Amino acid sequence: MIDLLLDGIYAAAAAVGFAAISNPSRRTFPYIAAIAATGHMVRFALMTWLGIGIVTASLIGASCIGVCAIRVAPHTRSVPETFSYPALLPMIPGMYACRWVQATWLMSTVTDNEPLFMHYCGLSISNGFTAMMVVCALFIGQIWPTMIWHRIVFSSTKND
Repeated sequence: MIDLLLDGIYAAAAAVGFAAISNPSRRTFPYIAAIAATGHMVRFALMTWLGIGIVTASLIGASCIGVCAIRVAPHTRSVPETFSYPALLPMIPGMYACRWVQATWLMSTVTDNEPLFMHYCGLSISNGFTAMMVVCALFIGQIWPTMIWHRIVFSSTKND
């Protein structure tokens, strides 16, 4: 349980840092932190306790972020992207992307050892595919609530 809370705290801190770059209103920072923590903790719980793969767990976590962002946006008179994009950034699979680049580099340096070349090729394909699928899942999970509740999204900055 402590791991789940730490995961949420770290995701919230990272999301606030990412959000600060784009200079949103100060009143949005607590919401950004809460939404990031929620989405990341959902993904962590699904992967850790239910054994769901990273792609599916990322899709569900990003969906939570998308729904929460749409629900919060009218209360702060901000667009949902103010909350969802910084909250999604801590969920980008950096280790898979790094291993993909590393394996691709090593694959290009091994020219005379075919078994080692094939090993690096397999690592490159596996890590690259996983990284791309997670990024696609993050995009789809964040965007589908916008398509469903487009009236809320497009009226979130309007006065009632």
